[in-house]
Amino acid sequence: MNDAFYDFDWTVAPRYEWREWLDQDGKPIRVPEDRDDSLMGMWSASAVELTWNESQKRKEKYGPVLTPVIGAGEEPRRYHPMQREHAALFREFADLDYKNQEAILKFASTYGGLGLLFQKQSIRVSGPGGRWHHAYGEAFLDWALEICLMREGLRLSSRKLTVDTAERLKWLFDRNLQHVQGRLAFNPAGEPKLALEPLTLIAAMWLQLALSVTGEKQFVACKFCRRMFEISTDQSGFRSHREFCADSCKTKDYRKRKRTALRLGASGTKVSDISEKTKTEAATVRSWLAAAKDASRKRTTKGA
Repeated sequence: MNDAFYDFDWTVAPRYEWREWLDQDGKPIRVPEDRDDSLMGMWSASAVELTWNESQKRKEKYGPVLTPVIGAGEEPRRYHPMQREHAALFREFADLDYKNQEAILKFASTYGGLGLLFQKQSIRVSGPGGRWHHAYGEAFLDWALEICLMREGLRLSSRKLTVDTAERLKWLFDRNLQHVQGRLAFNPAGEPKLALEPLTLIAAMWLQLALSVTGEKQFVACKFCRRMFEISTDQSGFRSHREFCADSCKTKDYRKRKRTALRLGASGTKVSDISEKTKTEAATVRSWLAAAKDASRKRTTKGA
């Protein structure tokens, strides 16, 4: 059962873009501007949730919407959100600035849409020519709500709960874990196995959080890129001595430390100071400097 959900894959479109949601006059319909006398808007997580609830009750729709774009010669790509390299994706999602459309666009371009219900609009805008406007995709307000709820889930999961907060946390999990379903799958040898398959990316991220809350897991920041990754004995986690989220980050960190050491060495900085600044053993620093000095001498000799 430990690997029941690792085969889940998700599609990422070649590109994403924001498209406005327009009224009959061609003006964008957006979440009402924040006002000091209003409880609604985008100024806080509670305001976002209230605005979303009211929009559902009144059947009002706001833009912009995040639209997947596939052009000529472009192909979507697929990846496995539940596997090791993405085990802390829910944390990356919660860290997004829910007001920042560029940050959301960047996340979607890397990991895909959340799997939310699309808003769709085809409207003939008044004016010369009466042009048609088409918009379809996941609404900005929906993304903001999901980010805020994930943040709340993380916060409540890490503190002592009261009866009310426990009920709220249960609701947060149940809201998305109902979209994780059992499936019969087959391994490469053709043998049947039970698979738990999230139906959406947002459900997969809540499943990640649920596994983190109920398991012996911790998350640390990659020494190079600062991306969070899981430390645990599960298949999705790395062992406790791990410092980097990927071998590529380990290589980049090594090259960065070496460049810094050579630059400081060329300026006359002492080996002990270079060792301290680059967090590298002095013997390694000396070998880098010696190799660079030898290479420089060989170039000079060859040029002469």
